[in-house]
Amino acid sequence: MRYLVHLEYIERLIAVEEAFAGKNIRALFNGGELLVVLESGNLFESGSLQASEDRMLLDRTIDQFDALASLASKLNERPRG
Repeated sequence: MRYLVHLEYIERLIAVEEAFAGKNIRALFNGGELLVVLESGNLFESGSLQASEDRMLLDRTIDQFDALASLASKLNERPRG
């Protein structure tokens, strides 16, 4: 079975992909849950962290969480009609 999705949902998925500097994002709805997968570099490599980059890394993390929250918010909107 196939479904069409709203453009705003696709835009939110692309924002998540960009926030994580990823590519090839994929999403699957199954049993009322959403699974999002994207290819990206190693986001948990702490050995490369430098104090001078802390603010930039914090800003990037905030952007990543914001993209995920925006996607979740869009999915939780009441249907219009």
